[in-house]
Amino acid sequence: MGLDWLVNSKPKINGNNEANFYKIKNKIKKLDYEDNVDNENEIDELKQSLKEISISPEDTINSLTNQGLEEDLNEFLLGGSFLTSDHDFRGKLVSNSDLISENLADEAYINHDANESIKYADKLEKELSEYKYDELDEEEKEDYDDIVLAIKWLRFWGKHGHGFTAWY
Repeated sequence: MGLDWLVNSKPKINGNNEANFYKIKNKIKKLDYEDNVDNENEIDELKQSLKEISISPEDTINSLTNQGLEEDLNEFLLGGSFLTSDHDFRGKLVSNSDLISENLADEAYINHDANESIKYADKLEKELSEYKYDELDEEEKEDYDDIVLAIKWLRFWGKHGHGFTAWY
């Protein structure tokens, strides 16, 4: 089964935006879950309202670029097999790894907010620290490298206030 981690937008922090942001997100999720064609217009309107009070991953990237912090971004904008877009991650590289525990592999399928993403990165890093890279075979080294990229990805987005949705 495939698994991608999609970077979430984050609320603009001012006034009641944060509360409204999560209220609208939950309403969209509920209407989307009902899978009713009549809900499509309401969902589109809610998504538009959400855009007005949120910061997208693209906004974060543009802000960092405008601040001259491209070095922070390079690892995630170069493309590669671990990215599914400019900023989303191929989560199955973590969930399919034999180097991490079943619990951590299962956690890859759970949505994370920004703080949870950083904690997940810490847990992945702790498990990787049990291995000596030079003693791994080629396939294990590839898994190890993929998890290191996932850790960097999780920390980057978490540090900038974005969590992720596990999409599978």
